[in-house]
Amino acid sequence: MSRDLICGVVMLVLAVAYTLAAAAIPVSRLADSVGPGGLPQAYGLVLGGLSVLLIARTLLAGRNAAVDGAPRPSEAVEEPGDAGPEDGGRAFLPALVMLAIGAVYLAVVSWVGYPVAIALLVGATIVFRGGRRPAAVAAIAIGAGAVLWLVFVYILQIPQPMGVFTGLGG
Repeated sequence: MSRDLICGVVMLVLAVAYTLAAAAIPVSRLADSVGPGGLPQAYGLVLGGLSVLLIARTLLAGRNAAVDGAPRPSEAVEEPGDAGPEDGGRAFLPALVMLAIGAVYLAVVSWVGYPVAIALLVGATIVFRGGRRPAAVAAIAIGAGAVLWLVFVYILQIPQPMGVFTGLGG
């Protein structure tokens, strides 16, 4: 059984559990038309749909490979640049760095405020992914912080923490 198929099945089970848990979130009298579980349920449905697509793609690739005589995904030969067990666990390093960036964001958002924290998150992500022009990174990060703050606070009417800038809005 291929890793993609196993991952797809595990993620589908998690998606179902997540969607059911989101559906169990109690609705208060102050809830809007979407309700408190609306967005989490949508995330669960998207995760479930993507899981089904991964499962279908893996099964179809295996069936097509059997017809063509090509190796199945589980039998595929790894290329020299592919991450494998012999890479010393470095395959997970990018995911761990992104997780650390997200953790730092969560740690500082209430202190420095949403616009600054999201700008730092965007800037750190760009630099981690290879952005090398400081002026461009700063412009994109500051622009993203401002735009996302405006979208959430003024368009979607979802207040965001302002941290040290509490008297300025939000």
